[in-house]
Amino acid sequence: MLNVHLVPHTHDDVGWLKTVDQYYYGVRNQDQHAGVQYILDSVVAALAADPSRRFIYAEVAFLARWWRQQDSATRGLVRELVEQGRLEFVGGGWCMSDEATTHYGAALEQLGLGRRLLRSLFGACGTPRVGWQIDPFGHSRDLAATFAQVGYDGLFLGRVDHQDKWRRLQRRELEMVWRGSSSLEPPRADIFTGRAVAVLQHHDAVSGTERQHVANDYARQLAQGWDTCQVLVANALSILGGTKEPLVFCNALNVSVCPLTEGSPQFTVILYNPLAWAVQWPVRLPVKGGSYGVSDPQGRPVLSQVVPVSGVTRRLRGVSGGAPGELLFQAWAPPWGFSTFRVQQLSPGGARDPSPKSPPGGAENPWIENEHLRVQFDPVTGHLSEIHNLARGFSLPVSQAFYWYNASTGDGQSPQASGAYIFRPNSSSPEPVGKGVTTHLVKNEVVQELHQNFSSWCSQVLRLRPGQPHLELEWTVGPIPVGDGLGKEVISRFQTPLSTNGTFYTDSNGRQVLQRR
Repeated sequence: MLNVHLVPHTHDDVGWLKTVDQYYYGVRNQDQHAGVQYILDSVVAALAADPSRRFIYAEVAFLARWWRQQDSATRGLVRELVEQGRLEFVGGGWCMSDEATTHYGAALEQLGLGRRLLRSLFGACGTPRVGWQIDPFGHSRDLAATFAQVGYDGLFLGRVDHQDKWRRLQRRELEMVWRGSSSLEPPRADIFTGRAVAVLQHHDAVSGTERQHVANDYARQLAQGWDTCQVLVANALSILGGTKEPLVFCNALNVSVCPLTEGSPQFTVILYNPLAWAVQWPVRLPVKGGSYGVSDPQGRPVLSQVVPVSGVTRRLRGVSGGAPGELLFQAWAPPWGFSTFRVQQLSPGGARDPSPKSPPGGAENPWIENEHLRVQFDPVTGHLSEIHNLARGFSLPVSQAFYWYNASTGDGQSPQASGAYIFRPNSSSPEPVGKGVTTHLVKNEVVQELHQNFSSWCSQVLRLRPGQPHLELEWTVGPIPVGDGLGKEVISRFQTPLSTNGTFYTDSNGRQVLQRR
């Protein structure tokens, strides 16, 4: 005899085709017919009407909002249903988090936020026992290990690779024991025995598969939380630092915009470190002067340099800022602390023009270096060509360039186009973004950079700082031109002579290292 148990459930995206608010209240039904508050209302009524019924629920973000609107009688009924095991919570996170793009810290925080609320409302009966990841795009070993460490008995998942699923189906291996961590010993790991930030761990948020107006709403939620945090941080730093001057946050430094540093001949920079260990940061501040003096918290001079703002950055910021240069210096801060640096303009006038651009085919053999690495570039193509490890005395030929695949719009076999949900090129051979690279060098005591322009919409900066044992690559792509009617999937391709037999390594949610082939 085969006993089949049918337990209804609902999967309520914390934003996708509609915003979180629109999903909850059931508006914009022309986009999707869904209203979570009515789902929860009807579920509670249906469970109360028939003791044989069961239901499971996952997204605590919606439950928390719905709970605040209920009267004491409804809350009492829900608690009774939970105690009877007829309404069960699974997953337990504020949302059903993505697994491919989330950092383990953020994923764990949103899981803890939801579980704490469930336990505060329903006690031990409300604590989930099963992980529930039915809609994220792929699954990570680290999140599996997290569920095991939390104490879950199992994990139910969907959206696995169709080839893997078919193989497991043929071998009757759809049920499995997943050892999520190779370093945690049984029984903890080998068997599954800030609210806006939590919302954005949702698999249609951080992955970028939501509609544009939903992405705008996510940004609005983050901005509201950010504004509140800035007030708190400003008050705390003013008290701890003993200053009465109003603090100004430079929120657009990624495009070299900060009205305070651009318009002031002298100013103070406070750097806060929320981490539990000391850190060093490279600071880049937009300025209009020609040279500046920088002093650290003890009043000692700090090496600094003014360099021109790149053409790419000027294009990105538009009319938002007008500083011709950026002040560069290395800063540091203690664990869970802050450091104060003072800046004084020494001479007026903008930064000097960048080094002359070198078109492909020039005679120069450009390179950048520090005490750890020497990085060379092909004088003909302008591409990266070789990296020398000066400490170990060996060199690695390596080339890097940008390419694009022509995105499929669907065919007779499948109408699904390449895009947010699937990578589906029309050909396995990519096209180069540009046939030649225009370059120019920036070298001073603070940083050495080579700027590459592959096209009007694709550029890159390769950077070395003193003491930095790795090469930094900062690329800017977009807006991607589609006026030719061709969708473009852009890649950065590295080529080396290394014999790896197809083996390489990636991280798993920023915590574990995963071998791939």
